[in-house]
Amino acid sequence: MSDFNNTENNQTLKKIFSILGLGFFVFLMLDFAVSKVLGIYLKSIGVTELNSWETYLASMIPLWLISFPVCYLIVKKLPAKRPDEHEMQPFDLVKIYLALTAFMILGSVIGNIISFIIGLLAGGKLNNTTIDMINKQKLLPTLVFAVIFGPIMEELAFRKVILDRVGNYSKKYAVILSGIMFGLFHLNLFQFFYAAALGMAFAYIYLSTGRIRYSIILHSTVNFMHGFVPIILLKKLDIKNLEDFTLGSDFSDPEFIQRALDLYSNPAFILLGMYGTLIMIFIILGIIIFFTHYKKISLDNTGAPIQKENVMPVVYINIGMILFLLGTIAISIYRIVIQLI
Repeated sequence: MSDFNNTENNQTLKKIFSILGLGFFVFLMLDFAVSKVLGIYLKSIGVTELNSWETYLASMIPLWLISFPVCYLIVKKLPAKRPDEHEMQPFDLVKIYLALTAFMILGSVIGNIISFIIGLLAGGKLNNTTIDMINKQKLLPTLVFAVIFGPIMEELAFRKVILDRVGNYSKKYAVILSGIMFGLFHLNLFQFFYAAALGMAFAYIYLSTGRIRYSIILHSTVNFMHGFVPIILLKKLDIKNLEDFTLGSDFSDPEFIQRALDLYSNPAFILLGMYGTLIMIFIILGIIIFFTHYKKISLDNTGAPIQKENVMPVVYINIGMILFLLGTIAISIYRIVIQLI
């Protein structure tokens, strides 16, 4: 009788995770389809270039105004339970941010190496198109959408919506699932590893505190410090000149010497160096903090219906999650092919 009840319970849980995966699969594919249709429509009416506000809106409207509400309609029928609320001290947020900086840089390096190898094997070069797009935009809309609006919506979708519905079945595996889904949804290897790591950290914070504002604050801080600040500094430099400058040096050429003096005397170049040094300090502090605190990282999984032996068949091997995985892989490959042809 006990085995029968366990099997029946596993099937119920599997259905819950499948519906969750299906919702996010629809979220993914609907955004892809609407964005494509919007692009075709704009081209058909002669719109070939958008300003920064229009560029962000053309991305955000299909994603958050159209696709996410449909996703929510699918998953809202699932039973939801908000985690118990606990306060988090500001200094703890600072320590978590420093540790996240170390993991983010490591994940970014791994993603860049793998992307470079894939590009090399394919006979081309892969670019992080998302970051390239953001780098071209004006500062104010980038601040509004990439630093404020984006983190709020992503935390609501990938932490609150997901974890309120599956966190009660296993906090540990819900954290892992939230991170993996968040990483996959970025649709490129450049961002997958660090986004997955950040997603797991944000999920842990939400399940530990029950307050989504903490993960939103950290998410916005990460985007500001590691996205917005470098963009500000790089916009003050002549990037093309900097790239040409690093390709070779001829100290007998007066023009080269003048370019070097102009570059080194640029306040933005000095600030960029100071910023790089600061990030290195953050990484070192983050590593120290992690290894002195990692034993305190715990989520009570006692009595959770999902344990190690049934996590794969229940959480991942179901129609919805498989569709979501295949969808993210298909779009990621499509983006790679588009770059290489």
